[in-house]
Amino acid sequence: MRRVLIVGGLAASLLNFRAPVIKALIRRGCRVYVAVPGPFSAELTSALTALGVEIRAIRMARAALNPVADLRTLLGLFRLMRDLRPDAVLSYTAKPVIYSGYAAQFARVAFRCGWITGVGFGFTEGGPRGRTIVRYVLRVLYRTALKRYQVVLFQNADDVKLFRRLGLISDACRVEITAGSGVDTAMFSPVDLPEGPVFLMAARLLKDKGVFEYVAAAEKVRYRHPQARFLLAGEPDQNPSSVTQGQLADWVRSGVVEYLGWACTFCRPIARECRDRCSRQWRWGDR
Repeated sequence: MRRVLIVGGLAASLLNFRAPVIKALIRRGCRVYVAVPGPFSAELTSALTALGVEIRAIRMARAALNPVADLRTLLGLFRLMRDLRPDAVLSYTAKPVIYSGYAAQFARVAFRCGWITGVGFGFTEGGPRGRTIVRYVLRVLYRTALKRYQVVLFQNADDVKLFRRLGLISDACRVEITAGSGVDTAMFSPVDLPEGPVFLMAARLLKDKGVFEYVAAAEKVRYRHPQARFLLAGEPDQNPSSVTQGQLADWVRSGVVEYLGWACTFCRPIARECRDRCSRQWRWGDR
């Protein structure tokens, strides 16, 4: 039985975006392990166990560049791969892709696949000097780490062009485009549209995701159509461009948005109540 290790940066994304991949691997007779930063909720652990997955916790600060902490992450991934002895590693999002590439090569994993699910904070232009430094370091790390993979997956052709223009992947690199992560139409089946203007934005609450534009639009629309409802699902993040708790509290206090919290991003009934879904802006991908 072949062993496959999937490494990610956010536990919830395993069910939201990777469940079909996990199921497909298991159907093909693979033993699947997943490694993501803990802690895990009982609900998530139960759902992954029901899929037939073995979950491992790793130490990883998703949004900070700390050499000591990142070295600890690299060593932890190497030890995990050395112990599990996977035949293949699939990693997605920035830090897992970067450090799993090194760790998998050091651990002599036979097949290594990196999945670029979006480019995010490290590639958005502008911002303070600290952001420029982060952007430079991230690109250097990508450039060296992606050489360790036999294949690199992208969500769209624009990101492939960007990575090639910046010299992060060579023309010889094997690239495949997945055209997004897809939608499970059994889980998200079509329903009749509800009455009334109800909008939903479900995302990590970052400036780069268009949260501020969503709130500004809500203010303008509600001024003319006070019956309109604007729902916001997600939570502040470790990312430097995150909405603050104070900003979120001000929006809720003013009544411009109805805040649903993080847990509701997984609730299909919430989506069924909405007539319009507002997609994230500036760049796209998933976590």
